[in-house]
Amino acid sequence: MKKHLIAAAVAGALAVPAMAQVTVYGIMDNAVRSTNPDAGSTTTTLVSGSFLTSRLGFKGEEDVGDGMTAGFILEGKVTSDDGSTTLGNRESSVYLKGGFGQIRMGRTDTSQSEGVELVAHFGHIGNFGLNHVGGVATGVEYAGDQANTIKYTSPSLGGLTVQIGQTFGDERTDGEDLNSISASYAAGPFAVAVGYDDVGDDNYQTIGARYNAGMVTVGAHVGKRDAATDVDVMGLSAKADLGGGMALHVGYKTSEEGTADKIKVTNLGLSKALSKRTTLLGMYQDNDNGSAAGSFFQAGIIHKF
Repeated sequence: MKKHLIAAAVAGALAVPAMAQVTVYGIMDNAVRSTNPDAGSTTTTLVSGSFLTSRLGFKGEEDVGDGMTAGFILEGKVTSDDGSTTLGNRESSVYLKGGFGQIRMGRTDTSQSEGVELVAHFGHIGNFGLNHVGGVATGVEYAGDQANTIKYTSPSLGGLTVQIGQTFGDERTDGEDLNSISASYAAGPFAVAVGYDDVGDDNYQTIGARYNAGMVTVGAHVGKRDAATDVDVMGLSAKADLGGGMALHVGYKTSEEGTADKIKVTNLGLSKALSKRTTLLGMYQDNDNGSAAGSFFQAGIIHKF
């Protein structure tokens, strides 16, 4: 009788679907920054999340059968110099994936920004390599996570991946839907991606490429915003492996809006990986941006968990 009860218990346990495994993860990024504006006095501050945005997140997946997996991401920004946290103001989405690709819904990156940034700015220093529209028109229509978004990502077909997304305009300030598409192709050391965003009478087109030459990897992108005032942007990134966990990072970006003077930003940084999770970084930036022109140097530590 006992053997039958044990066998029944084992069979029952095996019949229960696997529970979703939830992972807690995050990044803590703090640095000391010395800012030297062309107009004004030098200041020294402690800054949070300037290399990589400090964050706290939860994610999980479970096998739902028929070759499909369901999962979620819930992530919030952490202001790690004072400890304040807003859960869900970054990624907040649920998804279903399988042989057909992936469908994701919630607050998530637009197809263009995710598709092109992953290719063109692989090796720059986090937030200093973002591929967004600069200038007076900051390009918030296209940058970062967007609420009320549904996005489809295709499976890789011979190295080609397509993303198509729509952000519904019911909670946008302009009330307009944001439509986004990107396509990326990777083959060996080379990768290229193109993207397009459209919202009302405003749209943005961009193309980025990357080449891995071994010790040195380089990336580039160009973009154009067609709006009431056009904006043209260009960015170059390079990362050189110096050995011993050290790397050199170089970046150069320009933004030109209408008849305004061209904005030029140059970044030069050095990083040292102490482990797979902890990195020391130092960076110098020179910003030629009219009344906001100046430079700064900062040094800090990033810990991923």
